[in-house]
Amino acid sequence: QFAGPGFLENGGQWPAEVHAAAPTGQAECFLTEKGWTIRLYQGDDFERYHEYFHHPDGEEPLLHGHVLEVELLGGKLGSAIPLQPLPGLTHLLLGIMSAPHLQTFQAFQFEEVYPGIHLAWEDQQGQLKYTFKVEAGADPQQIRLLWKGHNGMHLNEEGQLWVNSSVGQWMEQTPFVYQETIEDIQRIECQYRLSGDTLHFDLDDYDTALPLIIDPNV
Repeated sequence: QFAGPGFLENGGQWPAEVHAAAPTGQAECFLTEKGWTIRLYQGDDFERYHEYFHHPDGEEPLLHGHVLEVELLGGKLGSAIPLQPLPGLTHLLLGIMSAPHLQTFQAFQFEEVYPGIHLAWEDQQGQLKYTFKVEAGADPQQIRLLWKGHNGMHLNEEGQLWVNSSVGQWMEQTPFVYQETIEDIQRIECQYRLSGDTLHFDLDDYDTALPLIIDPNV
């Protein structure tokens, strides 16, 4: 369904609660009203299916996968703001349903996913990242990410998040958190914290009179 990197808009090829989706490695990430959904695929299966999708020949290969869901507890992804359209259009024909003239974007932004907190998802050459921007005075402890559908998850010694599935693991790097001042960029120490299946961001002291950027890599 994806002609290349970037977030493909939803033109009716997916359920209405999906805003957009992007490929990343051997996975796909769907931005939904509640958060995001990650479809992980078994490596060899994914490569064979990708080749078949673009050059159909013979029997369609089986695709073994696993679905992980991330819900923003107490928040939601409202109206999607597409940013930086990429060249070209995608035309999908899926059975009797067609979705022509679909645009792919570099990023999508969501305002007020929590009060005073905004979210952006961006594709950086096939590597996806999401960023929370916390306005001055807003509470970053509102951000609570509930992981569903996994086969176990943990934080390693480096503070990275590892999520197990039946076809492999999903990893998120430790977040880079900072504030911009007139003089420079001030880094703020931050660690993930797991409470059951819910991920939190534990922050050191920072200047609440300035915006705060929480910037994990996936």
